[in-house]
Amino acid sequence: MIRLPKALLIAAVSLATAGTALAQDASPPDEPPAAKPPEEPKPAATGVALTLGKGKILIAGETVNFNLSSDAVAQPISLAPSVWYGVKEKITIGLTHDFGTTPWTPRISLRSFTQDVVIPPAPPTTVTVAAGTGICLTGKDNGCPRFYDNVGFDLLYGLKQEKLSVAVHPAIDIGSFDPFFLDLRIGVLGTYTVNDKITIAFDPRLQFGITERDSGNKEAIDLPVWAWYAVDNKISAYLHTGLRGAFESFGDNYSIPLVIGGNYKVNEKLTAGLDFGFLRINDGADARALGLRAVYAL
Repeated sequence: MIRLPKALLIAAVSLATAGTALAQDASPPDEPPAAKPPEEPKPAATGVALTLGKGKILIAGETVNFNLSSDAVAQPISLAPSVWYGVKEKITIGLTHDFGTTPWTPRISLRSFTQDVVIPPAPPTTVTVAAGTGICLTGKDNGCPRFYDNVGFDLLYGLKQEKLSVAVHPAIDIGSFDPFFLDLRIGVLGTYTVNDKITIAFDPRLQFGITERDSGNKEAIDLPVWAWYAVDNKISAYLHTGLRGAFESFGDNYSIPLVIGGNYKVNEKLTAGLDFGFLRINDGADARALGLRAVYAL
């Protein structure tokens, strides 16, 4: 009577021990594969925005131009503002007086015109002199054939905004109202971001004379380039050069400018700029000019 319960107890302990061992030896069930984490959104396009956003307005241009050439200092002084408007994200139009400069492609804006000079007893001589663009302030005897004598209508159509940003840049220029010089300009505006400090800008264009071709308003080429260096988030500087001239007798009339300048970002809306350079360094350092700029975003 006493041995049976003892046997049952031994058997129960043995079964419990065996079950524990089996449980320890059994491998856990396979876990389901972890779900893939959601893909991170692609970063927004980097690079320079060459067009304005829809509805945005930018007032820019070569705001004040001073001729500093020998024997012609301040002859002329002119104002050449531009107004740009963003029609769509990729389309910007501009009313310009400096032949389509942009904040990335500043150029001191002077034209040339001919006038008769009489020094008795010699007969009248026709000479070419520097002329102001836009609103010219110093009178006909000081480089202003008229108070207001040129205007341009520019279009920017953005093609890409990446390390290399590109926009088509055509325009219609009225180089003079009397005689009426009407030109078609076709070009490409672009920037290449080398790194966070250096950006290269370019704005090559071809000009086609439509009116007054007998007066010399014919085809010309312009190949400008700018190298920008960002000192910090407020100050930047550039060096500008290039090659331009009329196709006809190109070897006699081409010019190579050499200009230095810079920008100072006053605040998020206003940037001020200064430009100084030689307009025809290939002919010497006599043709000099100074430009003051202001860029204001509305």
